[in-house]
Amino acid sequence: MATSAVWKLESENNFATNCFPARGIVRRPYEGAGSWIVAYAEAQQNKFKASFKPEKQVHIQKESETIPDENEPADAKLQVSDVGRLDGKFLLQRHHVESPLDLCSVNVSDRELESVAEDDFKEFLNVAYINAAENLLPFRPFTSFPNLRELELPVNGLRNLKLLHGDFPNLQVLDLSYNNLSAQDVLELGMLPKLKVLTLTGNGLHSVHPDMARPFVITKDENEEVFGRFSHLEVLLLDDNRLSDLSTFASLAALPQLRELNLDKNNIEVIPHLR
Repeated sequence: MATSAVWKLESENNFATNCFPARGIVRRPYEGAGSWIVAYAEAQQNKFKASFKPEKQVHIQKESETIPDENEPADAKLQVSDVGRLDGKFLLQRHHVESPLDLCSVNVSDRELESVAEDDFKEFLNVAYINAAENLLPFRPFTSFPNLRELELPVNGLRNLKLLHGDFPNLQVLDLSYNNLSAQDVLELGMLPKLKVLTLTGNGLHSVHPDMARPFVITKDENEEVFGRFSHLEVLLLDDNRLSDLSTFASLAALPQLRELNLDKNNIEVIPHLR
């Protein structure tokens, strides 16, 4: 069972961090605002709503409506659109907001989600924290949230991660515990430019890649640029895996900013002398 990340930068119970810009609890959203601000906000909301065109609309049956007969054709019964799909409409309905700009903290854990509408995420400019634990969602589409800083994806069956340079430009805290990651998958995460806290608990890892601290090269327009791997990583949680090789310490010792390492519940019996 996945648990809430210990290393959250901000508390999701803090009202000020759940709304951006911060708003008073009593004050109305547009109280005291100029007419041009109200018009702009309304236009943005209408534009966002118009961008969603699901094939089937969600229909909420009222108590006064007739309940469909069990023998009626499936098309005549109430259906929920895009079951198992994480999209903009689902996020708005799930968190009871009308505009994507009102949403800063997302919790869609254990919702039986299997697919995403990646283009919808670009409208959620203020989302900084996402908990999508215990689903079957892919990893990379979450890079479409422009300002995402904390992402929790435990228990999603993740493996074979593929990242591109520039993905997750603001991500600082990442929890990928209890998935099926390999040493190569972990190495791939080294491309995240601002990652500070990485949780890899319970992935069945037998080893870590020897190139954990080796820079990677990006070729663009026949020019090569060198970038440091895990250059800002400060906290690494590798507990409850199957690590036993002493080379693990040599690979991790070269990480330039690492200050906290958890190797509890592994098969390590000897700690080598390191310079």
